[in-house]
Amino acid sequence: MIHFHSDTVGLGDLFTKLEPVVKIYAREHTRKPPDVSATLNAEGHRTADGALWTPRSVRFLLALMVNDSMISRAAIRVSR
Repeated sequence: MIHFHSDTVGLGDLFTKLEPVVKIYAREHTRKPPDVSATLNAEGHRTADGALWTPRSVRFLLALMVNDSMISRAAIRVSR
């Protein structure tokens, strides 16, 4: 997807930059995609291709974050 990977910004870079930001939003009760996209845009965060965040692109971002978190927890359990 163009919003998550470009020639200059890879998915890993984007994810590393935005995961802590989105977690802070969640702690501050900003969790719905329309609210998260508005806050990301207001703070100057852009997608990998430089576009504004939309509620739909945030839904994909949040799904990736949840999926990554679940995989990481499963890997930790398996390694024990």
